[in-house]
Amino acid sequence: MSNEPKTANVEKRVVAAKAAAKPVAVELSSSRDKELVTCLVEARCLSRDQLIRLFWPGRNLAGVRKRLSELVRGDVLKRLAWYDRDGENLAYGLGPRGVREAELWLSVDLDAAREDITPAFLDHHVLLSELYVGLLAAPLEAQLAKDGAVPKRAGGAGPHARAAHPGFTWKVIGEMDMPWKQAVGGALEARLLRPDAVMVVPSQKRRIFIESETGSHTITTSNAQRLGATVNKIERYEAYCSTGPGKGVSWYAERYTDGYRPEVLFLVPTPLRRDNVMEAIAAWKLKHPRAACTFRSAVAVDEVKALAPVVWANLPPMKADPPKSAEAPKPLNGYVVSMDEAAAIRTFYESVAKDINQRKGRAKALGEPEPAWPAGSNRVNALLARFTAERPK
Repeated sequence: MSNEPKTANVEKRVVAAKAAAKPVAVELSSSRDKELVTCLVEARCLSRDQLIRLFWPGRNLAGVRKRLSELVRGDVLKRLAWYDRDGENLAYGLGPRGVREAELWLSVDLDAAREDITPAFLDHHVLLSELYVGLLAAPLEAQLAKDGAVPKRAGGAGPHARAAHPGFTWKVIGEMDMPWKQAVGGALEARLLRPDAVMVVPSQKRRIFIESETGSHTITTSNAQRLGATVNKIERYEAYCSTGPGKGVSWYAERYTDGYRPEVLFLVPTPLRRDNVMEAIAAWKLKHPRAACTFRSAVAVDEVKALAPVVWANLPPMKADPPKSAEAPKPLNGYVVSMDEAAAIRTFYESVAKDINQRKGRAKALGEPEPAWPAGSNRVNALLARFTAERPK
């Protein structure tokens, strides 16, 4: 039975909920909030279970759901829903305010490539993210296992994952396309590889092209046009890494000049699928003993076990955030406004500005007098601009 009607119903309910919910001024009051937003910049979106594993391990689920709902209503997060064989699932990406906060924290421009992942591809993306989440969670889970139960704190964010990971890089959006040309009948035809993710482990000089395989494609096929088939992907990656525009340089070496060796990892959901893919890879290797690229298949949990000791080598112990101080900051001269308070002011101002612009647009369309901006709007706008300019990096 197709899941499309169910998925459509989920999307309708989410749209209706967004329309009914009024934006709220949510405080981003802990390093956990900052780490969560920073993580979603890189991961694009994560399932609710993945976020809980990273940022609320062992916490009361009702409280976690409440906090996620607050972040959604405050436009920090954007809720995405889809159906799989187990029923309805939720994932979260960055909302408009989340994008703005990330730009301030990271000093980057995130206007591009922020489109939502459609429900049809969320299963695929969440499987891909299992490796990323497993690596980020590894030091946190090791520390929690050492310390025992999650400590109960009167304030602070408690133990949570950190988005920074100097031992590896992870990219799922951006300059991912790898164009190349293949000789066909005496002519060169344009080709394109687009991995689901690219992971680099500098300490081992490895570049891993990751293909998320949920099992919807065949492993082998006699039809060369079935580009989704696993073995056809192997053929294309090998051609990319072993042939080139000339002078003994491959397309891969021309694109990546650091000398890191190329690998292709087929990330799969089950050990059975892994074994079947590995069997196909072994058969292919017999015909290509001098392949330029390394191919393998794994489930995320096994790949995490293999990579975590490498990417987190010499990692200092994880530390929870200190409890919040109940004492308000004391001004030296004039008023003191925290960055969270400034963010609340900005959220309120932007909601008012949006409403006024909508009313001005309707009035203009009807030929009626346009409403005026409230007194002091320019000064508040200038003040918010100063808050943004002075925000610590």
